[in-house]
Amino acid sequence: MKKFLASVLATYCLLSTGYSQTKFPIRQSALGISFTLTDFETAQRIRSTSLASVSNNEEAAKLREMSPGIAINYFQGLLPRIDFAATLNGSFLDYPFQNRPPAGNNNFLLEGDVSGQFKLLPENYWVIPYATAGLGASTYKGYFGAFIPLGVGLRINLFDEAGFNLNSQYRVPITPETANYHFYHSIGIYGIISPKKEELKIVPAIPGAPKDSDGDGITDDNDKCPTTPGVAKYQGCPVPDTVMTSVLLCRE
Repeated sequence: MKKFLASVLATYCLLSTGYSQTKFPIRQSALGISFTLTDFETAQRIRSTSLASVSNNEEAAKLREMSPGIAINYFQGLLPRIDFAATLNGSFLDYPFQNRPPAGNNNFLLEGDVSGQFKLLPENYWVIPYATAGLGASTYKGYFGAFIPLGVGLRINLFDEAGFNLNSQYRVPITPETANYHFYHSIGIYGIISPKKEELKIVPAIPGAPKDSDGDGITDDNDKCPTTPGVAKYQGCPVPDTVMTSVLLCRE
């Protein structure tokens, strides 16, 4: 039991970072670039048979059966455990429309999506697993489609300045005539683009320090007029009006 508790504590210490003193930090905006793989083959085999069959028979698509691409990513924290993500991905492939024969050659596919990333751990951890869901659109040879990206990911922070991002999605078509089921995998890097937030430093008050209520440089314990600015010659009181004093003396 002690060994188990020690292992849990060690894992927590490895995951938790010491660079942030904020209890629930929100992710700063970041920009990234990713290498992507678009996989129609595995999705088609799962739909033709089943996930168990594809897994047991090792029928998942090989890397050579996937289409490589490049994506640009933008991230922005919304809440301590929810981030906004936007992706624009481009690749060349022969898009397998559901109700059309294949074109027989590769053309440019542009896909973009916006999604929420729902993190299992807050921002002050080195390793952050998350789930993602959103809405996407694509264009291919003049055809426009829409899809829902559903997936999981893993992010690795590097000193609150940059990091690595891994993500896998299953993209479900909303427009079956112009979009098809497929998997989307990405691995990339990102860097913080927003100014670093400066921590507010609070200077504690010195216990027992003399108070100066009127700010005239004479502490209250030596000030006969503590609420009215004055001078040291008159023990913190204002300079007396000599003209009025003379008038009062003449009247007397």
